[in-house]
Amino acid sequence: ARRGAAGGALCGGGGEALLREVVRRCSSWHAPVGEMLSETAAGSVWGTPLCDRAPMPHRSKQAGRARGGGAQAGEAQPSPWASRVTLLGDAAHAMTPFKGQGANQTLVDAALLGNLLAAALAGRGEGGTASALARYEREMCDKAEPKVAASRRAALLYHSAAALEPGSYG
Repeated sequence: ARRGAAGGALCGGGGEALLREVVRRCSSWHAPVGEMLSETAAGSVWGTPLCDRAPMPHRSKQAGRARGGGAQAGEAQPSPWASRVTLLGDAAHAMTPFKGQGANQTLVDAALLGNLLAAALAGRGEGGTASALARYEREMCDKAEPKVAASRRAALLYHSAAALEPGSYG
């Protein structure tokens, strides 16, 4: 938590503070890094604390406990939630940008959600919109969770002490 607070404070210091810190950390790096940094305008430097999140719980088919409750055990049921609201993209699976997958996953989510809802509304889906939402959330989580984990690992690697050592790069 302390490291996160320090990063947030540094980001809050604005472009000049961030640029000073980058120059300090990269002072022993090879050319042309120093020259590039000296030509960088502080107004073009920004920082923000980055975060990801634990996987979201997703809807499941629960026999006998879903809305309406009178089903037999093992029978497919609509979501136990009455809401027709779901999430996609960063709202569902926020990830740091270090694997470049956030926007891609949002597009994948949108296509999946659209296809499943269209099928449900056209009567091609099993169980209507509630089942389409439950299926979307299960499939979305299955696809996104490995990307969130890989992004988290990359963030930890790129922000480790080893990442700041010039000898760490080829």
